[in-house]
Amino acid sequence: MNNYTVISFYTDRPTTSKDTDTSTYYSDHAKRLKIELSNNSLNYDIRELPSKNNYMQNCLLKPKFILNLLEEKKLPVLWMDIDCIIKDFPYDFADCEYDMCIVKRSDDISESCFIYFNYTPGSLKFINEWKERCESAITNLDHLIMIELYNKYKYTLKIKEYPWYYANPQNFNEVKILMISSKFADKRDTELIINKQGTK
Repeated sequence: MNNYTVISFYTDRPTTSKDTDTSTYYSDHAKRLKIELSNNSLNYDIRELPSKNNYMQNCLLKPKFILNLLEEKKLPVLWMDIDCIIKDFPYDFADCEYDMCIVKRSDDISESCFIYFNYTPGSLKFINEWKERCESAITNLDHLIMIELYNKYKYTLKIKEYPWYYANPQNFNEVKILMISSKFADKRDTELIINKQGTK
């Protein structure tokens, strides 16, 4: 049995006239992901959180959730975005010799949809700063902050990097974990604002 727990959260919110999906988008994915994790004999802890009724604000809850569960379990956790699809689970991904294990895209950018955090002082320091910066974010997303922190900590923490095909938002045959994107309209609006104004 693995000594880590796969964790994730979901939060549905009322559908508005701008939405292109139903309000059960994330809870539907939670049901599917639980089945996929069970079929792969993986321990998991998936919880529902109250919605902030805003895509970006919901995403910014991620590091606090990860930190809470890491401190609660006092064992490693493997975060998966709730709308990740398991094609071929990479059992070799979680490596207890490291503070963190991440996936690097082909453009050398770290992914935030699939991350292993060991229960170590190094990983706790990383997540605490990630949480603090997300809590004070105005026009930013959790993965953009995570990328900045990865570049800050990559030479001081023990971080294991895996190639893009371990988790990638593209449906290539080699991909093990496929991340699919939410279709909520306010996500697109948020991305447009960030592209126009930059991050803060």
